[in-house]
Amino acid sequence: MVATAKACYEAADADLELIEQSSFSTPLGAVCLARVKQAGHVELAGPASVSGLKELLTAMTALGAEHILVDGAINRLASASPLVTEGVILTTGAALGPAMKDVVNKTFFRRELLELPRVSEKLLLQAAQKGLENGNAVLLHRDRDDYRVEAIRAMIPLMACAEMIDKCRQDTEALVVGGALVDNSLKDIMALDPVPPAVIVNDATRIFISPEIFYRFLNQGGKLFVLNKINLIAVTLNPTDPAGQGFDPQAFLDRMTEALSPCPVFDLILENN
Repeated sequence: MVATAKACYEAADADLELIEQSSFSTPLGAVCLARVKQAGHVELAGPASVSGLKELLTAMTALGAEHILVDGAINRLASASPLVTEGVILTTGAALGPAMKDVVNKTFFRRELLELPRVSEKLLLQAAQKGLENGNAVLLHRDRDDYRVEAIRAMIPLMACAEMIDKCRQDTEALVVGGALVDNSLKDIMALDPVPPAVIVNDATRIFISPEIFYRFLNQGGKLFVLNKINLIAVTLNPTDPAGQGFDPQAFLDRMTEALSPCPVFDLILENN
């Protein structure tokens, strides 16, 4: 089966049989769910919202799909959330930059974010989850062997995060960010104390920080955790740069394999050849 926007469905050279047309639309028309009768090319354009994607996955599962591949993109990071999909394949390549070292470093950083550890302390995990039921930012204060939860709710999550930082105290063990974690927020947290409180986010798709700020935070003794850990299955490579020469495929594969070990790394075209 395949799901794509109506214009892409009509332009496909694969032989497709329409199963149903969904209620949500894209700039290219409503999303069509179709059965593939004969193989061919189909351009994919799916729902922009996470709720639309979840609805589509539910519909495909009800029709008998056992494994569903979601086509992702850098500006659709939310589909990689463990609340939506069960695993992620990260794709990287020469289009990220002209220098191989720079591309390797960028990919290493992205993998590091995607594999951030889940909160391991049971009481801390329960307190963070409880706080987010009542607010979109949460302070967790140490209270002997437990934590006192102070939830903050605001119309805009970034405002709740700013208010949370302002209320941080010496006994604050962790800050839970319900929305997006951005550079400015992390810099404000770093300014609170020589060793900042731990920061917890829902999952790695909510993190929009630069390598410079991230590593400064870690070097200051900061710790960054997630409530829901992403399952990074593998990394795939494309050594071709549409705007330039690209990289030697074997050298690129070797460098990435060494940098990202033990995560599996593949160049599917090179290996098929």
